[in-house]
Amino acid sequence: MKYVELNFDPPKGPVEVPEFFKSLENMPIEQAKVVMDENIENIRKSMGAPSLNIAKRNISYFDKQIKGYDGDIRIRIYSPDENKVRPVTVFLHGGGWFGGSLDAVENYCIAYSDKMDHTVVSVEYHLAPESPFPHGLYDCYEAIKWVFENSHSLSIDKEDIYVSGDSAGGNLSAVLCIIAREKKEFKINGQILLYPAVTFAEDNNPAMSSMFGEMIKKWYLGENTEDTNPYVSPILCEDLTNLPKAFIAICEFDPLAKEGKSYAEALSNAGNEALCVMFKNTGHAFIDATGFAPQVPELLNKIYDFYRGN
Repeated sequence: MKYVELNFDPPKGPVEVPEFFKSLENMPIEQAKVVMDENIENIRKSMGAPSLNIAKRNISYFDKQIKGYDGDIRIRIYSPDENKVRPVTVFLHGGGWFGGSLDAVENYCIAYSDKMDHTVVSVEYHLAPESPFPHGLYDCYEAIKWVFENSHSLSIDKEDIYVSGDSAGGNLSAVLCIIAREKKEFKINGQILLYPAVTFAEDNNPAMSSMFGEMIKKWYLGENTEDTNPYVSPILCEDLTNLPKAFIAICEFDPLAKEGKSYAEALSNAGNEALCVMFKNTGHAFIDATGFAPQVPELLNKIYDFYRGN
């Protein structure tokens, strides 16, 4: 495994906690869990951050409805205006498997499409708890399959497919690489995992023992899925060989940093090419602040270099 650290200035002042979460701080744990169950929409609305378009050329995009795992899903397709056949990156937003949106990552997807010269397909998969595992995961699989089968109309190279996502989307991306290897319906050439969650097992991820972690497990896994299932905890997959080359970004002030680095090491130990980039003095979910977070241009530069073999 290759490992790189990028230094950034420390954040100015404390990180602002959304008002909804402030209201939970002094509640008994069981009461707070009930309040979270009753206010999922409020939690969803508290996610995300202001962002800006930083692309240097025009990136066109449009929405489309396609068939998902069980019901239609929406995708948003981004591409530079110059008419040519391009690689494609299927992007899966974060949000704890229960939140997040196409809009929250729109400016990042635009910047990525510009920098990488890729078509980007951003997926609005079904969310927990209304649609728990494996619904969202297989929505994303169906989206990649749709991209593969419709490559000609999209002017993309179906032999040059990448998958990427942040946080929960990084988890889904990692799992989809394992599933694609097993099903052999299409090939994924690269995985770009941004501060990914790669295990639900508390022994590997202490964050899952927190109240918020417990609620995410309840919402996404339901009652019938074990936290050691490799389709929710890919780091526990017994066979990590023959997987796409991996770029994994982790953040110093992120409880997921340790597991992200461990996954890069596990992929490398299994014979895969892996690069892990640590963003110092940085917290979780920084791509949401594209246009304001100086980490984003550096992230895109590192991804570009890695996939161009520099």
